[in-house]
Amino acid sequence: MIYNELGKTGIRVSSLGLGTLTMGTLQKGFSAQQAKPVVKKCLDVGINFFDSAQIYGSYHVCREAIKMKKDVIVASKSFAETKAEAKRAVEECLSGIGRDYVDIWLLHGTDNQHTIRGHWEAIEYYLECKKKGIIRSVGFSSHTLQSVKDSLLFPDLDVIHPVVNYKGLGITDGTKEEMEEAVALASNAGKGIYAMKVFGGGRLVAEPKKALDYSINFKGVHSTVIGMQSVAEVEFNVAFFLGRESELSEETKRAIRNTNEKTLKVRTNCIACGKCMPICPTKALSLKNGRLEINKETCVLCGYCGNSCDINALLIQ
Repeated sequence: MIYNELGKTGIRVSSLGLGTLTMGTLQKGFSAQQAKPVVKKCLDVGINFFDSAQIYGSYHVCREAIKMKKDVIVASKSFAETKAEAKRAVEECLSGIGRDYVDIWLLHGTDNQHTIRGHWEAIEYYLECKKKGIIRSVGFSSHTLQSVKDSLLFPDLDVIHPVVNYKGLGITDGTKEEMEEAVALASNAGKGIYAMKVFGGGRLVAEPKKALDYSINFKGVHSTVIGMQSVAEVEFNVAFFLGRESELSEETKRAIRNTNEKTLKVRTNCIACGKCMPICPTKALSLKNGRLEINKETCVLCGYCGNSCDINALLIQ
């Protein structure tokens, strides 16, 4: 496995990391036992980086990794705005992963500098935790290139988790070329960059080589986290990251081809209340003629909307 320094954080991460969203309660809802074979395979091939979030319901996946290898790198995120909310979020994470510190803490889903300033009370708490060694680095995740540019205004925020894929799916305020320029600026300034949505939430799985090659060759990116739900997916992605795709077994290739593409389904019990709309990072949800509509061109199948629905009317399948 290839390892890179995550900007100036002093944290060394594998170039490929495991995104735990797809195994958490927003999507597959794996138990610790179900996740264990995937986690073990990741560790066996040298993956040391596990990305999670308060909303994902996947801390138990990270906990399994820590049980097997104590010094794995764990990232988490929260939408917290106040100090009290931030404190609860960090405590929930530490309890969930079974450790007294977390390596990376991100403000979840920023739009620009104003989002960051609006959450500054929470960020101040994270920075206090950093001084105490509870958090090793602080930053934010985002679907906008403006927030990546605005990161230069905040020297204390040293990690960025942006959208990176060859079609620019999920970037809400520009093109993939503009994101490339923004990431280069931030990376050159010493920010640690780890990418998300390399497969566009699953919409680019039909061209895996094109998707993975784009991320691997993306200048300024130190690691890419990918949601993987099977040992075959781990083997497949690792082979590409190490330039060994020609060594993939036919069994692994067949397993990947048979992987079903995900969809977001609106169930018949939906009451079109609109509560899910504000949380959608790509603004893919709207109300039309009393019905909830999904823009499939912008939806990246994260499942955040389902978490906000009190009647479970939205489902990733």
